[in-house]
Amino acid sequence: MAQSGRGGHRVLWSLLVAVIVLGALAWLGLNWLSAYRSAEAFRTEITGLQASITARDWAAVTASVPKAREASRTLAEATEHPTWRLLQDLPVIGANATAVSELAVAASALLTAAEPLTPYAQRIVDGEVRRPDGSIDLTMAVDVAPLMSRLALVIDHEADRLGRIDASALRPEVAEPLQQLRDELAGAAPAVSTAADLVTRVPALLGADGERRWLVLLQNPAEARGTGGFPGAYVTLAARDGAISVVSAGKSGDLNARPIPSSGAPADSQLLWGDFLTQWNTFNLSPHFPLTGELAAEGMAARGQGVDGVLAVDPRTVAAMLEVTGPVSAGGVTLTAENAERFFTVDSYAELPDLAERDQVTVALVGAVLQAFLSASWDPVLLADALTEPIAQGRMRVWSDDPAEQEWLVTTPVGGAVPNGKGSVVAVAFNNAAGNKMDAFVATSVDYQPGRCATSPTQQSELAITLRNDAPLDLPLESGNYSRADDPTAPEGSTKLLMHVYAPVDAVFGSATIDGQPLELFLGEEQGRPVWWTYVTLDRGQERAVVIDFEEPTVLGVEPTVLPQAMVIDEMVSVRPVTDCA
Repeated sequence: MAQSGRGGHRVLWSLLVAVIVLGALAWLGLNWLSAYRSAEAFRTEITGLQASITARDWAAVTASVPKAREASRTLAEATEHPTWRLLQDLPVIGANATAVSELAVAASALLTAAEPLTPYAQRIVDGEVRRPDGSIDLTMAVDVAPLMSRLALVIDHEADRLGRIDASALRPEVAEPLQQLRDELAGAAPAVSTAADLVTRVPALLGADGERRWLVLLQNPAEARGTGGFPGAYVTLAARDGAISVVSAGKSGDLNARPIPSSGAPADSQLLWGDFLTQWNTFNLSPHFPLTGELAAEGMAARGQGVDGVLAVDPRTVAAMLEVTGPVSAGGVTLTAENAERFFTVDSYAELPDLAERDQVTVALVGAVLQAFLSASWDPVLLADALTEPIAQGRMRVWSDDPAEQEWLVTTPVGGAVPNGKGSVVAVAFNNAAGNKMDAFVATSVDYQPGRCATSPTQQSELAITLRNDAPLDLPLESGNYSRADDPTAPEGSTKLLMHVYAPVDAVFGSATIDGQPLELFLGEEQGRPVWWTYVTLDRGQERAVVIDFEEPTVLGVEPTVLPQAMVIDEMVSVRPVTDCA
């Protein structure tokens, strides 16, 4: 009986162990199921939030963000449970479980930081950003600034968290959303950081501390200039405590009566550009916009119309503003987001052949668009969608006479600075040298092949530049805007450009060719960079290729970059590092 009793105890013990094991497995299963359901709930909330943002339904966004944030928090808590931790220690599946946990934590942190901002989006759309008199309520910017700064920090932190995950070890179901969030954070990080800085500075820029005067220049790339285009029209604005008004407007020809004092320009710029810096139609040949801003301010001061800052825009930026405002009419012309760029760069010369009439209509249109934009109801997503591309392409430039503001501006996409630090950074400036509007049809490309060899103190690099004249056969030659002022005997449809190559700091020129034939370049310097320049003529339909070989110092910590120029036909830029340690 005793033996039978011991056997019964063993059976009972085995059954008890089995029950415990089965219970544990059930418990684990329930917790894993809970995590799965949390993930599904989170995905549902995020999908709804994305739909609300796309529809610009800010009331729905405001309501959805807390729900998505709560769903992400629940998912994060589920993946912090000890049972989930067991999964993370398993082979194969462990990496995926860890990645899901990190995604959940990142999403929760991002949504928590974004949630306080959502009510302001609806207030902006509802027009609450403006006071009853139409001026901008700067107190909202004061409230939003710390929230934006906090969001920028969280984005950086979570981008770093997700960047440490090895996506190659993950299943597609996990790797794809991980990479999507990585990409979105990479794109959002600089924009949110810049926006946070901008919101912090908006009160001062709009006159919270006293009146600020701004000169707004319309640069027309149909006649190329280093910073964008010929300054065809200008408007001066006064900003005081958020109230913005137009003070004056005119064409650049109105400014030419008094030259720009250029004695304050750097010596290398004066030597490179000479008297061009003193004329309103040529003072922006350099691609370094801080120089252009300083000269414009000096020129306005000489006219007794001092300004505190300079804003330069081109026709594509005007088109972006019209995406926000809708159509604007002035001078018998209606501009839309679809026709504005072509009107300023091409159609106006055919439709308004008389110079005086064209200038009058241009000034009226620029003033009307600015007024409409400044008084519009600003939808945050619409603003971002409309202005992101022009800003990224260098079609909007800003300069401030306040040293702290300017120090910040040169670090942003609107600063337009040619940096003077060492590294594989190049710029190519195209300036119209024919006195015509043919650059509306000129296509350019810049292909930079920097040498990359860590064991060599110098690199052998190559820059290949192509220019093509795509002018149509039906140019309105009678308008006088498509002939060669520098050579009236040149073939119809021909043009001429002045091309300056800003090489890396301490680069040494080797050789150059044009269309395979030796080319001599003039030598200069600006911003601490060697500048190599020449003239290039282009007949209609002709493509020309300039290739420059040079030696540059090894600075491997700087990403090789080409600073593009805003042209009517988007400039094609490529960077192809070449490793050659032979």
